[in-house]
Order: sequence, then C-alpha cells, then structure tokens
Amino acid sequence: MRRLPASSLACIALATSAIASLSGTDVAAGSATAVADGGCHYRLVITDQPVTRIDIRFSCAGDGPWRFGGHRLIPNDHVRNIRPGAGSLMSREGYDWIFSGSNGATRGAYSFDMMDLIASTNAVSIAQRHGSSLITSISSLLLYPVSRRLPLSLHFSVGAASQQEGGKIATAFHRTSTTQGEIQWINSQDVPDSGFMVLGRFAKRILAVPGRGSLARADEKAPYREGQAKIILAIVDPGLEGDAAVFDGWVSASAKLVAEYFRGFPARRTLLVILPVESRSGVFRGRVISGGGPTVLLTVGSKIDRAQLYDDWILLHELIHIGSPYLRLAGRWLNEGIAVYLQSVIHVRAGWLEADRIWRGFMHQMPRGLDALQGAGLGSARGIGGVYWGGSTFLLLADIDIRRRTNGGKTLGDCLRTVLWAGGDSSQVWTPERMMTVCDKAVGTDTMARLASQYVSRGSPLDLGRLWRDLGLIRDENGFRTDNKAPLAVIREAIMRKPPR
Repeated sequence: MRRLPASSLACIALATSAIASLSGTDVAAGSATAVADGGCHYRLVITDQPVTRIDIRFSCAGDGPWRFGGHRLIPNDHVRNIRPGAGSLMSREGYDWIFSGSNGATRGAYSFDMMDLIASTNAVSIAQRHGSSLITSISSLLLYPVSRRLPLSLHFSVGAASQQEGGKIATAFHRTSTTQGEIQWINSQDVPDSGFMVLGRFAKRILAVPGRGSLARADEKAPYREGQAKIILAIVDPGLEGDAAVFDGWVSASAKLVAEYFRGFPARRTLLVILPVESRSGVFRGRVISGGGPTVLLTVGSKIDRAQLYDDWILLHELIHIGSPYLRLAGRWLNEGIAVYLQSVIHVRAGWLEADRIWRGFMHQMPRGLDALQGAGLGSARGIGGVYWGGSTFLLLADIDIRRRTNGGKTLGDCLRTVLWAGGDSSQVWTPERMMTVCDKAVGTDTMARLASQYVSRGSPLDLGRLWRDLGLIRDENGFRTDNKAPLAVIREAIMRKPPR
C-alpha cells in the first residue's frame, strides 16, 4: 500500500503513446511505446452491460522475459484468449505466463470472463454483482509482472454497447489527464491490496470537500495546502429510497468533519461505494481498502432516514481510517483505537451527539479492553474488546497525558496530523513504533513510548475507576453525572470542545 513514486510520473507522455498504439482492434498490429522505467501500460475495455467480459491489452517497456501472473491466482482461471502482441512471444510455465518482446517493448492481450469469476465467488472484495452494478477489484482481473516492483498505468474505457446501456466506471486510483484520455496509476506491489471499483450501471456523484492541508492554521507546518478533495459516491443497484440530497448532505458533512480534524480531508480522491440492502434501514458495516487510492464500502439499508444517518458512527469511523497509515495486524489495535476514539470526539464537536452520552459509552465499553491492557498487551490483542476498546482506551490515556504535560498546548490531534503530514495516510504501510515515534516528536513528550512500554508488548495494571473519578465522571445508583471540580475535569471538557480556528 504505497504511493506511486514521483519518478514514474515522468512516464505520462510515453504512456499516452501506448494508449494510442493499443487502441486498435488487433493487438498484433502496429507498434507500442510502453511506460518507461520498466513499467507497463494497460488498456481495459468494458465490452457490455451488464458487465460479462473485460478486454485487456498491455505493453511493457523492455524485451523481458516477463513472468505474468495474478494475485493469489484469482485471475488465472478466468483468463480467456491470452495471446502475444506484435514482435512478442508467449509460453506457459506452471500458473504463470512468460512474455518476451523485441525492440524495447513486450505486448500482449487477453479477455477476462467476469461472469465466470462471479459464479465462483460471493466475496465483495473479489467480485459481486448487484443488479446492473458490479463491485470488484483490479487485483481480481489483472495479470502483471509478479516478481517486479513497477508502475502500472491503466486506461479504462466503456465500449459502445455498454455506453448505450449507461455503463460507467468508478475507481480511486491516482490519475492524470492526457490528450489520449485519463491515465490511472497503481504500483504493482499495491495490486494485492487494491481497493474496490464499480463497473456497470449505478448512480455516480462527485462531492467536494476541503483539500489536504487547506484548513491548517498559519502557524501549522502543513506540507501542502490543496484546494479541494473529491469524494466519488457510487450507489449500486437497487439504489436508495428517499431524498438523494439528504444522503449526499450526510456524506459531505461527515467528510467535512474529518477534514476539520485533519486540517483538510486526508486524500485527494476517495471512492465511497454504497451497497444498499432492500427493505431495511440503518448502516450495517463498513470497510476501507486503500491500495492505489482509498476506497470505502458501506452497506446501508435502502430505507434509511436522516435521523439514522446522523446518529450512526460507521461512516465517520471508516473516513477517519484514511487519515492514518496502515499498521497491519500488529498495529490493528492502534488503527481501530484511533477510529473509535476520534469518531466519538468528532460526533460531539459537531453537535451530533451529547458529550455525556459518549462518556457514558466509554465507561461502559472500555472495561472490555482491560484483558488486553492488563494481560498480554495490545500487540497481541484480538477481538472487539481488546482491539477496538483496548485501543481507544490507550488513545484516551494518550490524549489526557499530552494535554496534561503540555498544559493544553498540544493534543492528540497535533500528533495525528503530524503523522498524516509526514505521509502517513491509509495508502502507506508503517509500523506502530514508527507512528508513535513521530507522534511523540510532534508534541515534545514521550507519551506514546511510555504508554507503549506499559500496554503494548505486555500488560500493566490500569485502574479505570480512578481514571473516571479524576475526569469527574460519576455513575452510581442516582445515575450519571459529572464533577467539574475533579482533577482532570478541565481536560475532560477540552477533549470534547471544538478547538478555535
């Protein structure tokens, strides 16, 4: 999950000529100039609607030989009519295809049987049809040089038959406009972790939110101050009932809240795929995959109403994930802890929920994380209790400690924004140790390191009852109330208060 290196952007002109040379009807005809720096260019044509087949042609810089395969062998069983292009040769070796070229270019083509893939799986991350829409991933259908780290440029187009039926494409890949059309980009090492894309007939809208760094104060060292970010909203069949403006407003408002916290939305372009469930209401689940660009899949009842939208936490949770690096399994407690803690704080700051409701929720749920915090440590935590609530308890402790040790001059937000501005968004893979080191340097304390030594690789005693009393949170036979004279009452109020701009 890494960004395309800046050096590969110099390949745009050559990729443009590759588009022109691969646009003919016969891959063996004509010559192709491939992407530079050993990269490959692909032309993908959606031939029909509903989508049953995708025609794919490729051109790679260099004579090879190139070993082409697919992620986890998923594409291999569904490839049809694979063949070499002009001046190229092809052979089969085990599960892979070996291509070699001449005169500095290697070319080939194949068709991909989407109907066959869909029949073999019901996994939405691989391929799943919903009415006239198809949710899939580039990793499900792309053959690419599996043993090399390469920039891959992609040119998608919709065939005439599909166009007549309203066929569209939605992805979150990095992109550049050229005279030959829009080129999209992904690194070969990102293909296995590539996000969702939607093909076929679906509702597609573009929502604008404040861009990266655009909301940073003059005294904040944001490395960029971009104008607008785009949320590509793709709502698949059967669609949502009710007023589309209400739904769009909720998505925009949620993204703007995340933008306010991070001083601009964390990604330039995000694909948000809405999967409606007929005759139901509510938001059921969400998922983020960010290889090649952040994508969010949200399962939503088709009958959802405005009150349910603004009371829900799942969309905010998933959008917050985009603002932090991917920490793999060893750091899942930190990824999820950040999202749980921030979704709660942001909801209150927006006025969508009352602070007392969140504090009551913390008092009720955070004890579920004590087994991990006091036992083997968060690094080996599994399950909702240890990962989500143990992680969010760690973040609460960190926020309190940073504010206390800096007399309110720094907060957890300063820590997390610095991580993002250091390149740590969801398309990047970091270690938890790296992230916590950047955090501590940003706020000038050893908060993260000290808490990690207590609660990550091993556990330590934690008295949550005392923490609640120090914060002025009281729950007894008379119900819930707050004590504004408690030692940490000022910090409790500051955590949930929207900071001045």
